[in-house]
Amino acid sequence: MREPNFNNMLKVLNKEKPERPTLFEFFLHERLYEKLSGLKLNGNLLNDSRVYIKAYKNAGYDYTTVMGSGFSFPTGEIKQEKTRSINEGSIIHDRENFEKYPWPDPDNFDYSHLRDLKDDLPGGMKLIIWGPGGVLENVIFLVG
Repeated sequence: MREPNFNNMLKVLNKEKPERPTLFEFFLHERLYEKLSGLKLNGNLLNDSRVYIKAYKNAGYDYTTVMGSGFSFPTGEIKQEKTRSINEGSIIHDRENFEKYPWPDPDNFDYSHLRDLKDDLPGGMKLIIWGPGGVLENVIFLVG
């Protein structure tokens, strides 16, 4: 099994030739994380990040993607049966809704699990930290 080397990812991002083929997936399916790691996801940020690290390493990746914290934007109820509308759950429909929205402060969230993962990270592997969706996804969730 090859050892992680984040420098390969950096070379790809800098449009340079990596030393070997470099894999990239932003995320995997839950069952795949569990199969590759031999561990169970349970919704706990620290536990699940450890599962991701082991799964990505065992699959031959040079990095692991993990949430920085539990930061997210509160939305309305999202009902889903076989399908759902992309606008489902939107709660900002006018200036008044915007002004009353409980905008979260990223500084009020706990990022300590990132320090706690230091000993779980294999040599050569680094974390790619992500937040709740992209700009477009968050806007759609909020305003429809």
